[in-house]
Amino acid sequence: MNLNWKLTIYRTWDEVDDPAFLDQWQDWMDRSPDAHVFFHPSLVKAWTDTYRKLRNITPLYCVAEADGVIVFLPLVFWKRNWKNAFVRMLVPAGYSDYDYHDPIVTTSVSNEFMDSFWLMLEKQLFEKNKKKYDRIQIIGTNSYKCNLGKWKKSEEKCFYNVLDKYLSFDNYLSDISKNLRQDISRCKRRMSEKGVIQYKIHNNSSINKALLELDEMLEVHSNRWPLSYKAPGFYQTLIKNAIPLNIVHFSVLVLNDKNISWQISFIYKEKYYSYMPAYLKEFAEYSPSKVLMAFNYQYSYNNGIKILDHLRGEHKYKKEWNTESYDLYSYLQDSKKLMSRIRLNLFDYLRKQKS
Repeated sequence: MNLNWKLTIYRTWDEVDDPAFLDQWQDWMDRSPDAHVFFHPSLVKAWTDTYRKLRNITPLYCVAEADGVIVFLPLVFWKRNWKNAFVRMLVPAGYSDYDYHDPIVTTSVSNEFMDSFWLMLEKQLFEKNKKKYDRIQIIGTNSYKCNLGKWKKSEEKCFYNVLDKYLSFDNYLSDISKNLRQDISRCKRRMSEKGVIQYKIHNNSSINKALLELDEMLEVHSNRWPLSYKAPGFYQTLIKNAIPLNIVHFSVLVLNDKNISWQISFIYKEKYYSYMPAYLKEFAEYSPSKVLMAFNYQYSYNNGIKILDHLRGEHKYKKEWNTESYDLYSYLQDSKKLMSRIRLNLFDYLRKQKS
């Protein structure tokens, strides 16, 4: 597909934080029929505002136009520290903290259109500047399907549920596995025998309480997954930025006035993104995360959510919810320069040691 592309790259924080640019960005999101939540300005700024204080990152926000269509892809140039072999990387804003990095496109386009965009970006940005970067890595995209060149299908699949095909929520429950349905009922019954169950959702009027309960959740999550890095202040900024916009959905399962399970999720364009769960280990016999997920499924159905997305990762529990799946793609270009290869070999070795 032969398109005449115009590419503009914004390279300073003053440019991308300018209110006029943020308004334009929001307009692209609003116009896009299938924009994912992770490139919403509130989420991207939560990540960049946090990591700018902790890491050496600079923006390369790409705005491409062809045939009157805007394609927006926020990238960052990340100079890693000595603990990461001083590797110089070009990655999407949000990187591994967020699941999807498909560009924002202001209208529906064909696969050929997106192939043309990626090939243009590879030629005009990646290849022209390859001496500046040790590694260029784009992860979590569904918009490139030709498997050409440096693009590969990721090993991980994404699992999701189409809720609006069901006539009722009970109709959906009848479609999940019998074992899961019975387990949820059994756990609810056992918790009810212990006391009062509450399903709580934080909103704009309870942000201060949400922040207190977030600290509790993060402590529980870190105890369960001690190697999972949590950038200081990132989740707090996420709550402050996105709960007022009704984008963050922070739900809590309470038993006898005690929080026993939490889930941070996102809601955007009639889609629910199940992002980060945690639960108290001493209540594991009641499967509190599973019960909370059932409440969130019911909330989603009752509030007109069309798709519930379990995001990346082939965890067994996701398949129990009668999910469908789709593939993701990633791009990787490593510099062939000697010093780059040395840094990358050390970087990859150090990452393996941490995992």
